[in-house]
Amino acid sequence: MDIDYAREYLPFLSQRATLIAMYACVAVLIGVFVWGVVRRVRAYRGAGRSLWADVNGRVLPWGPRLARAARDAVAQTKVRERRLPAALHLPIFYGMVLLFLGTLVVLFYEDVLHWFGDFQIRGLFYVIFEAVLDLAGLALLVGVGIALWRRLVTRPEHLTPKASTLLILWGLLFMGLSGFGLEAYRIAAQPDEWAAAAFVGWSLSHLLTGVAEPTGTPTTVYAVFWWLHAGGAFALIAGGAWTGFSHLWVLPANVAAHDPRRQRTALTTPFDLAVTMESEEDVELVCGVAATDALAPAERLAADACVACGRCHQECPAVAAGRSLSPRDLMQEIRTALGADLGGRPADRPAADFEDAVWSCTNCYACEQACPSRIRHVDYVLDVRRALVDQNRLDEQKLGVLAALDRNQNPYKLPSHERAAWLADVPYADEVLFGAADFDEPPEYLYWLGCSAAYDERTSLVARATMDLLRAAGVRFVTLGPAEPCCGEPAKRLGEEGRFQMLALTVIEMVKETGARKVVTHCPHGLNVFLHEYRALGFEIPALHHTELLAELVRDGRLRPGVGGSSGSEASAPAGSSSAAIVYHEPCNLARAGRPAAALELLRAVVAAGGPAADTVAPARSGGLRLPERQGVRTFCCGGGGGNSFYQVEQEERRISGLRLEELLATGADRVVVSCPFCLTMLRDAAGSLTGRDVDVLDVAEVLSADRPS
Repeated sequence: MDIDYAREYLPFLSQRATLIAMYACVAVLIGVFVWGVVRRVRAYRGAGRSLWADVNGRVLPWGPRLARAARDAVAQTKVRERRLPAALHLPIFYGMVLLFLGTLVVLFYEDVLHWFGDFQIRGLFYVIFEAVLDLAGLALLVGVGIALWRRLVTRPEHLTPKASTLLILWGLLFMGLSGFGLEAYRIAAQPDEWAAAAFVGWSLSHLLTGVAEPTGTPTTVYAVFWWLHAGGAFALIAGGAWTGFSHLWVLPANVAAHDPRRQRTALTTPFDLAVTMESEEDVELVCGVAATDALAPAERLAADACVACGRCHQECPAVAAGRSLSPRDLMQEIRTALGADLGGRPADRPAADFEDAVWSCTNCYACEQACPSRIRHVDYVLDVRRALVDQNRLDEQKLGVLAALDRNQNPYKLPSHERAAWLADVPYADEVLFGAADFDEPPEYLYWLGCSAAYDERTSLVARATMDLLRAAGVRFVTLGPAEPCCGEPAKRLGEEGRFQMLALTVIEMVKETGARKVVTHCPHGLNVFLHEYRALGFEIPALHHTELLAELVRDGRLRPGVGGSSGSEASAPAGSSSAAIVYHEPCNLARAGRPAAALELLRAVVAAGGPAADTVAPARSGGLRLPERQGVRTFCCGGGGGNSFYQVEQEERRISGLRLEELLATGADRVVVSCPFCLTMLRDAAGSLTGRDVDVLDVAEVLSADRPS
């Protein structure tokens, strides 16, 4: 097809003068942009290290990191997780990228290839080029329009209308409108049958018929608007180094700076106590962030990547309960302290400034799961807690927990000789208790009871049901029983790293002594410690959750749902029968830890055994398995994580456990099933405060064995 349609470069303008002025501005722009980038990168320097030294020393291999950064930047993978934000951000991002690339193509053709021959954008390519850029410009305007409507009209509570963000949005709106205005003038002044390819500009050009002229005063007006349009573009590009608009490159840099192989629930390990004790040199064990000046470069970069989108604020249970924490506000305060933005000055904020906020955190990782910048908020919380421990800024509740761990090796302040006393009533205890049982070969599993099952009567029934099921399936396992110490998780979460590692070293040696090939536990918190925190200290024995092992046994035919041992409690009908509707609450340390959804697999098997499975979110009153609105990686916390089970947060309007129970009961179920002892305790406490409604809270193992605590 012969299409005689070509682009005129800089129409209605003095080309020579315009090019000289434009490229002079570009030279200044490059200088301003580089200055802003250098200033921002210098703000990342901390703890005596540059960003490159901090990241490159622990980043390798770079491949997976860069691949994830590219996916997040180009495919917008995290942005797509929310429909409305995706509906506005995707057209803004892709529209802006296409328009920028289109501008570069024009400059390359006219200002580079021009010197090597008669190169011009023309013909079919130009028709397609015009249509694509008009589509991109329209998408940009639609996205910006939705974004401004959200921030200025609907104004959701989690979205704060930052002045800098609004300025950028108004700038993008001006760029889109002025661009179409200039295009409309050009088409009206130089009509062509193929001009309709630029469908937006062509439509607007009809409004300028008889006004737009190729010469005279109108061209002066055109020139003014052209320079305003160019100035807006220059200002936005400069803003990419001096304002929050820098997230265009800061966010991908942050994603690339962090290891994608690190599980979300894995905490940092600031030192190795065993190595330190073996060292002949005096080593001062210092950990935590006593002030924002002590933040490591990678942590500074992550804070600067926060765009205050409010997703973390929207998901945070502490916010929902009215506590003194908003992950969004915490990151924005740290970001402001960096002083990287235009007019900003570095400020050294002490850890005490964030005290109420960090103790309000339940370490549920909802903020991290939601964050499009992949910021590790819990790392900041834990580092500040460590500093507060180092500064002795702990109240009596937390000091009591740490003292009990030292004295009695449990956080409940109960005598160590009473640990797992209920095992004496288990008829086969001598066959599974390490030290009392004789084995021809090492056991396959060590069943880790944990402090909750060891001391809490209700949780001990979960452990008993699990043990009964394992025996019924012929699994060879042992338990440390009364000799089992605390795994140390409460100390780790409270920020007492040294005390945690002392307990950890003891546990690691005891587990190795049993000869077990794997560790199984019903506690996701203990599981997380075995999988990650102990692994950082050299522990290599695999660990799994009891639901994972039970699901495997059901798949292998070694267990049948509804057929199990008796834990000494009053039996009831299978939870999957038509008379019983159950709802499953997923614990944070499983749902957001990348573990298999084994509990749901088991519950579906139980429901299928009692009738047709029916996963639903509807609040119907029939039997079957229900799932709350917030499920999977978006599960809502019970309120017991991050050490919160062992101290009271005074600054709260509602209990987190009560909020979650309301969500669960909204499904119409009367029985809540959990797979975590902390969730069991927190939700049972919340259920106890209800009036006029009886709610059972059970563990998956109890449902599987068709046993119900009396």
